[in-house]
Amino acid sequence: MKTFEALFGVSPSKICKTCVIMPSIHRKACKAFRVDKIIQGMLFSVGSNGSFSLIGTGMGAAFAGDAVLYLKDTCCENIIHFGSCGLINAGNGLDIGSLVCPAKCYPLESFSDCLSIKDIGDSFLMPSEEIHKSISDPKYRDIINSTVHITMGSLKLEPDHSELLSKKHIQTVDMECSAVFSAADSSGLKAASVMYATDIIGYKPFFRQFSEEEKQKISASVTNGARIICDLAKNL
Repeated sequence: MKTFEALFGVSPSKICKTCVIMPSIHRKACKAFRVDKIIQGMLFSVGSNGSFSLIGTGMGAAFAGDAVLYLKDTCCENIIHFGSCGLINAGNGLDIGSLVCPAKCYPLESFSDCLSIKDIGDSFLMPSEEIHKSISDPKYRDIINSTVHITMGSLKLEPDHSELLSKKHIQTVDMECSAVFSAADSSGLKAASVMYATDIIGYKPFFRQFSEEEKQKISASVTNGARIICDLAKNL
């Protein structure tokens, strides 16, 4: 068996022009995406609705980045990263259940760097202008918030650096986005991200008991995000 098929569970020819990458494939998203079957490879899982491929990578920057690098050898041209994120602070239109799209993303993927960091620095990654512009279309403006984002290599250390992140005007954080952007840039692919907020760093942690209202907001956000991505994929 060849490498790609072993890792993804399907041959490269089964991959669509547009791929939606999810660290954890959400059942609500599958339903909204109209993806009925997920095939599991050694590392990644793949589904399709005919318009795009849905790819589950597992959590973490390395897996997400590797998945994008492997997609270089397929028909894939466009990548939309879709997953959860945390808010540095609530307010200014951001709360649990908000949909966001990073306008720029600071890379802090290294766990060791997270332990010793004193400054964020000025280096950041950008999404594909074409895809990000489509996500920022006026018809989605009341649904999706454009944010300054950071990818970090530790959930435990996020609260320790919240003040530093706020000073840099960073609004949202996850564990995969910058790896997707950098791998796509390296591979000549176009990538952007849509995320749904599930927690507020240091205030409403990701491991808390979610209230029924929060569960409903997040569920609606996943569904709305998936439907918007379906709409976007038709024009990519």
